[in-house]
Amino acid sequence: MNINLLKRTAAGASLVLAAAGLVLTLSTSASAAPISSGTGSTVGTIPLCDWTLSGVGGSIVLDNPAYKDAPSNATKYQGLLYPLVGQTTSVEIYVSAPGKTESQTDESNCSWYGTKKGGSVTVTTPADPKFTSSRALVSSDNSMGFLLSSSNRLAGVASIETCTDWTKVTIADVYTGTTSSTPIDLVADKTTTISKCTYSVTYSTTIPAAQNPTAPGADYALVGPEMTTTLVVDP
Repeated sequence: MNINLLKRTAAGASLVLAAAGLVLTLSTSASAAPISSGTGSTVGTIPLCDWTLSGVGGSIVLDNPAYKDAPSNATKYQGLLYPLVGQTTSVEIYVSAPGKTESQTDESNCSWYGTKKGGSVTVTTPADPKFTSSRALVSSDNSMGFLLSSSNRLAGVASIETCTDWTKVTIADVYTGTTSSTPIDLVADKTTTISKCTYSVTYSTTIPAAQNPTAPGADYALVGPEMTTTLVVDP
């Protein structure tokens, strides 16, 4: 009788252990840590567009058209009005990625990223513009020099070459009291990623009559007012 009881007790204990082991296994599977998967990508961007000004020369040479074609005494200064004409080299203003040395044709070379900026060119001159003269070995001989006044101006005419949607503004004549002009301008709404404009300016003036050179027969060098060309970009 006692022996049978022991056997039943042992069998019952075995079942309990097995059940406990089963519960333990199920519990471990249900509490496993969650696994997350992230998302991502690498996206390239193109440079921000910028304006560039190029082709502005160091000096503009003015000549008498007749003397340039036939340098003889008949075409030299004789105390009468003496016209002078000269032209700038081709000046170019354009939009491109920073660091580019020429205008672009690829519209995706840069982006304004929603904030387009217009560009323009201004030319500034001294408030008292003049031509000073000198001759060989005598730099102080200003006897052929003259002031630019309202009656004798340095006139400028811009010639636009390859420009679309640009505004051509009349260049202010250079004389006492005028200091700035804007040859060309492009508003922001018309600006693209490949905007460009190429232009040149023809300048003309006249050496007044009745100049009295200190050394008649000598060649005089004339130096006119300094003209500063500036690229202006919308803020």
